[in-house]
Amino acid sequence: MSRHLLLWTLAGVQPFIEAARKTQDLWIGSYLLSHLMEAAPESVKNRAAQLIYPAQTTMYLKSPVADLPNKLVAICPSAATENIAEQARQALYRRWNTLQRRVWSRLSGR
Repeated sequence: MSRHLLLWTLAGVQPFIEAARKTQDLWIGSYLLSHLMEAAPESVKNRAAQLIYPAQTTMYLKSPVADLPNKLVAICPSAATENIAEQARQALYRRWNTLQRRVWSRLSGR
């Protein structure tokens, strides 16, 4: 069976981080991106792929350090590579939508 190397990246991280005006903005931006990136490797591991990078795929919620990279590398079956990349994208968007709903719920008091 033929396999492909998948390099999947969450783009736009640098401008997002550069927009921080205070250390608190930088920290929460970094933390948010790491939290979003938790979803992508998990979706790849649930497919027929072998995740190579990152080795650690979850943040330590008690830790104040946002330590997940904005990319992942996996070995995928050739026929499923595009589908696996799309699943990673969808997992990240689902996580984003969940966070949006939680924030809106808290802000609106619902």
